[in-house]
Amino acid sequence: MIEQETFRLLEWQRLCQHLSTFASTKLGVIASQHLPIPSTIEETRYLLAQTQEVCQLETDINAQWSFNGIHDIGDSIERAKIGGILSCEDLLNIATTLAGVRKLRRVIEDQEDATTIKELIQDLRTFPEIEQEIHHCIDERGEVADRASPKLGEIRIQIKRLRDRIYQILQGILQ
Repeated sequence: MIEQETFRLLEWQRLCQHLSTFASTKLGVIASQHLPIPSTIEETRYLLAQTQEVCQLETDINAQWSFNGIHDIGDSIERAKIGGILSCEDLLNIATTLAGVRKLRRVIEDQEDATTIKELIQDLRTFPEIEQEIHHCIDERGEVADRASPKLGEIRIQIKRLRDRIYQILQGILQ
Protein backbone atom coordinates (compact mmCIF):
# COMPACT_ATOMS: atom_id res chain seq x y z
CA MET A 1 0.00 0.00 0.00
CA ILE A 2 1.24 3.47 -0.83
CA GLU A 3 2.16 5.52 2.20
CA GLN A 4 0.41 8.83 2.71
CA GLU A 5 3.63 10.81 2.18
CA THR A 6 4.16 9.19 -1.22
CA PHE A 7 0.52 9.78 -2.08
CA ARG A 8 0.94 13.47 -1.20
CA LEU A 9 4.18 13.75 -3.18
CA LEU A 10 2.49 12.28 -6.26
CA GLU A 11 -0.17 15.00 -5.97
CA TRP A 12 -2.75 12.44 -7.04
CA GLN A 13 -5.74 14.68 -6.33
CA ARG A 14 -4.21 17.48 -8.35
CA LEU A 15 -3.48 15.07 -11.19
CA CYS A 16 -7.08 13.80 -11.13
CA GLN A 17 -8.38 17.38 -11.11
CA HIS A 18 -6.22 18.21 -14.14
CA LEU A 19 -7.35 15.04 -15.91
CA SER A 20 -11.00 16.02 -15.39
CA THR A 21 -10.49 19.13 -17.54
CA PHE A 22 -10.08 16.84 -20.56
CA ALA A 23 -13.31 14.91 -19.96
CA SER A 24 -16.00 15.17 -22.64
CA THR A 25 -19.01 14.57 -20.40
CA LYS A 26 -20.21 15.63 -16.98
CA LEU A 27 -19.99 12.04 -15.76
CA GLY A 28 -16.43 11.83 -17.08
CA VAL A 29 -15.48 14.91 -15.09
CA ILE A 30 -16.91 13.43 -11.89
CA ALA A 31 -15.34 10.02 -12.46
CA SER A 32 -11.89 11.41 -13.25
CA GLN A 33 -11.90 13.65 -10.19
CA HIS A 34 -12.42 10.64 -7.93
CA LEU A 35 -10.11 8.05 -9.45
CA PRO A 36 -8.56 5.73 -6.87
CA ILE A 37 -4.83 5.25 -7.12
CA PRO A 38 -4.01 1.77 -8.46
CA SER A 39 -3.03 -0.58 -5.64
CA THR A 40 -1.08 -3.19 -7.65
CA ILE A 41 1.36 -3.19 -10.52
CA GLU A 42 -1.07 -5.38 -12.54
CA GLU A 43 -3.85 -2.84 -12.10
CA THR A 44 -1.45 -0.06 -13.10
CA ARG A 45 -0.45 -1.93 -16.27
CA TYR A 46 -4.07 -2.63 -17.14
CA LEU A 47 -5.03 1.05 -16.74
CA LEU A 48 -1.99 2.07 -18.78
CA ALA A 49 -3.09 -0.29 -21.57
CA GLN A 50 -6.57 1.28 -21.50
CA THR A 51 -5.03 4.75 -21.68
CA GLN A 52 -2.85 3.77 -24.64
CA GLU A 53 -5.84 2.31 -26.51
CA VAL A 54 -7.92 5.44 -25.92
CA CYS A 55 -5.01 7.65 -27.05
CA GLN A 56 -4.76 5.55 -30.20
CA LEU A 57 -8.49 6.06 -30.83
CA GLU A 58 -8.16 9.79 -30.19
CA THR A 59 -5.44 10.13 -32.81
CA ASP A 60 -7.10 7.88 -35.42
CA ILE A 61 -8.85 10.24 -37.82
CA ASN A 62 -10.98 7.45 -39.28
CA ALA A 63 -12.28 6.24 -35.90
CA GLN A 64 -14.93 9.00 -35.53
CA TRP A 65 -14.53 8.78 -31.74
CA SER A 66 -17.05 11.20 -30.24
CA PHE A 67 -19.09 11.75 -27.11
CA ASN A 68 -21.54 14.09 -28.86
CA GLY A 69 -25.12 13.68 -27.73
CA ILE A 70 -24.24 11.84 -24.52
CA HIS A 71 -25.93 13.39 -21.48
CA ASP A 72 -26.09 12.60 -17.78
CA ILE A 73 -29.43 10.75 -17.73
CA GLY A 74 -29.05 9.23 -14.27
CA ASP A 75 -31.75 11.40 -12.65
CA SER A 76 -34.20 10.67 -15.47
CA ILE A 77 -33.59 6.92 -15.21
CA GLU A 78 -34.10 7.01 -11.44
CA ARG A 79 -37.34 9.00 -11.87
CA ALA A 80 -38.57 6.50 -14.48
CA LYS A 81 -37.73 3.56 -12.19
CA ILE A 82 -40.14 4.84 -9.54
CA GLY A 83 -42.86 5.60 -12.08
CA GLY A 84 -42.17 9.33 -12.37
CA ILE A 85 -43.02 11.40 -15.42
CA LEU A 86 -40.23 12.43 -17.77
CA SER A 87 -40.31 15.63 -19.78
CA CYS A 88 -39.85 15.63 -23.55
CA GLU A 89 -36.35 17.04 -22.98
CA ASP A 90 -35.54 14.15 -20.62
CA LEU A 91 -36.74 11.65 -23.21
CA LEU A 92 -34.76 13.28 -26.01
CA ASN A 93 -31.64 13.27 -23.82
CA ILE A 94 -32.15 9.55 -23.24
CA ALA A 95 -32.58 8.90 -26.97
CA THR A 96 -29.53 10.93 -27.98
CA THR A 97 -27.47 9.30 -25.23
CA LEU A 98 -28.50 5.84 -26.42
CA ALA A 99 -27.56 6.83 -29.99
CA GLY A 100 -24.22 8.29 -28.87
CA VAL A 101 -23.35 5.21 -26.83
CA ARG A 102 -24.34 2.94 -29.73
CA LYS A 103 -22.02 4.85 -32.08
CA LEU A 104 -19.18 4.78 -29.56
CA ARG A 105 -19.64 1.06 -29.05
CA ARG A 106 -19.47 0.48 -32.81
CA VAL A 107 -16.25 2.53 -33.06
CA ILE A 108 -14.64 0.55 -30.24
CA GLU A 109 -15.78 -2.81 -31.62
CA ASP A 110 -14.24 -1.92 -35.00
CA GLN A 111 -10.80 -1.44 -33.45
CA GLU A 112 -8.46 -4.39 -33.78
CA ASP A 113 -6.01 -3.50 -31.01
CA ALA A 114 -8.39 -2.37 -28.28
CA THR A 115 -8.84 -5.42 -26.09
CA THR A 116 -8.96 -3.65 -22.73
CA ILE A 117 -11.55 -1.05 -23.73
CA LYS A 118 -13.55 -3.72 -25.54
CA GLU A 119 -13.85 -5.43 -22.16
CA LEU A 120 -15.45 -2.26 -20.79
CA ILE A 121 -18.26 -2.36 -23.35
CA GLN A 122 -18.69 -6.12 -23.48
CA ASP A 123 -21.97 -6.17 -21.51
CA LEU A 124 -23.21 -2.77 -22.67
CA ARG A 125 -26.74 -2.72 -24.14
CA THR A 126 -27.87 0.26 -26.18
CA PHE A 127 -31.64 -0.36 -26.52
CA PRO A 128 -32.19 0.88 -30.10
CA GLU A 129 -35.89 0.06 -29.81
CA ILE A 130 -36.30 2.61 -26.98
CA GLU A 131 -34.32 5.18 -28.96
CA GLN A 132 -36.57 4.66 -32.02
CA GLU A 133 -39.78 4.82 -29.96
CA ILE A 134 -38.73 8.11 -28.36
CA HIS A 135 -37.87 9.62 -31.76
CA HIS A 136 -41.21 8.36 -33.10
CA CYS A 137 -43.14 10.10 -30.30
CA ILE A 138 -41.04 13.24 -29.71
CA ASP A 139 -40.10 15.53 -32.59
CA GLU A 140 -36.78 17.35 -33.04
CA ARG A 141 -38.19 20.48 -31.35
CA GLY A 142 -38.80 18.47 -28.19
CA GLU A 143 -42.57 18.35 -28.54
CA VAL A 144 -44.93 15.39 -28.54
CA ALA A 145 -45.56 14.49 -32.18
CA ASP A 146 -49.02 13.88 -33.64
CA ARG A 147 -47.87 10.37 -34.53
CA ALA A 148 -47.26 9.54 -30.84
CA SER A 149 -50.77 8.10 -30.68
CA PRO A 150 -53.72 7.90 -33.07
CA LYS A 151 -56.03 9.58 -30.54
CA LEU A 152 -53.64 12.53 -30.08
CA GLY A 153 -53.45 12.97 -33.86
CA GLU A 154 -57.27 13.01 -34.10
CA ILE A 155 -57.62 15.53 -31.27
CA ARG A 156 -55.06 17.87 -32.82
CA ILE A 157 -56.86 17.67 -36.20
CA GLN A 158 -60.14 18.57 -34.46
CA ILE A 159 -58.47 21.48 -32.67
CA LYS A 160 -57.06 22.76 -35.96
CA ARG A 161 -60.49 22.53 -37.63
CA LEU A 162 -62.14 24.39 -34.75
CA ARG A 163 -59.42 27.05 -34.79
CA ASP A 164 -59.88 27.52 -38.56
CA ARG A 165 -63.65 27.74 -38.12
CA ILE A 166 -63.32 30.35 -35.34
CA TYR A 167 -60.90 32.31 -37.54
CA GLN A 168 -63.38 32.26 -40.44
CA ILE A 169 -66.21 33.43 -38.17
CA LEU A 170 -64.06 36.26 -36.80
CA GLN A 171 -63.09 37.25 -40.37
CA GLY A 172 -66.78 37.34 -41.27
CA ILE A 173 -67.57 39.57 -38.29
CA LEU A 174 -64.74 41.95 -39.16
CA GLN A 175 -65.92 42.28 -42.76
